[in-house]
Amino acid sequence: MLRIISTLVLTLIVKVVYSQSINFLSDENFAFKVKQIDEFMERFNSAESAQIRQYVREHHALDSISRASLVLSLFNQEDTTWNERNIRDFVSDILRSSSPATIDFYDQGWYVELDCTGRYKGKDEKFTLILSLEVMHRSRGAKWVIESVSADFLGIRRSKDQRRALNPASYGNNFIDLSEALQDTSNIRNYLNLRRQHSQLLLFLNELHEGNLVFKHINQVTYHFLQIDDWIFKVRDFNRDTPNSGWLISELLRVNDRQKLQYQEKVLYLN
Repeated sequence: MLRIISTLVLTLIVKVVYSQSINFLSDENFAFKVKQIDEFMERFNSAESAQIRQYVREHHALDSISRASLVLSLFNQEDTTWNERNIRDFVSDILRSSSPATIDFYDQGWYVELDCTGRYKGKDEKFTLILSLEVMHRSRGAKWVIESVSADFLGIRRSKDQRRALNPASYGNNFIDLSEALQDTSNIRNYLNLRRQHSQLLLFLNELHEGNLVFKHINQVTYHFLQIDDWIFKVRDFNRDTPNSGWLISELLRVNDRQKLQYQEKVLYLN
């Protein structure tokens, strides 16, 4: 499945474009490594400022690398399960002559997933935070903000009696039965809209505030890019001493608008 990719970067993009191979040394592996997410974006966009362009120009006297080659080089080539047809279609969509697709650091529609560990009431627990970049247009600044959290240890317990609920006719008595409902803690799930993920975020923030939860460390960082029409791709850091290393595409999904919304709800916990 990786034929479309493996003929490219493992001999430096150059092997396909210029029919010559290069023996990689550790310093070259470092040069070709995608070291930061903004460097990933530069290569994806085929920016003239991309460091890889300068390197091959200075060390291999190559003045031109096609954007298709650069994009293909951003896939994790050690994964043998890629769908070659999807990759070809993805690259073709990006390179549309009328409006080539690019990504920008200040885009809306890309998120970072942080797999974290914290200490909760004396026990190590894992949780996931989803962050997005909030752009402040007046000051031209930006900041990362927490969009959602998934923490199984903060889940609201299953109700003991599924029949307990606020009657739809409660409006007739000005919701006088709300007091009883809020005291029915063993069945509290019955009274909540569980599609609204904010409830867990509030629980999470409250436990932090009370000191019951203490953040320890981040285990893994994954970026989710949703701004390309009809596609979603994930980017992770592959730390290895090869030219195909660093921040690379780890998953590619072809989606329609409905599936993209479902992805936001089910994978990123966004509402």
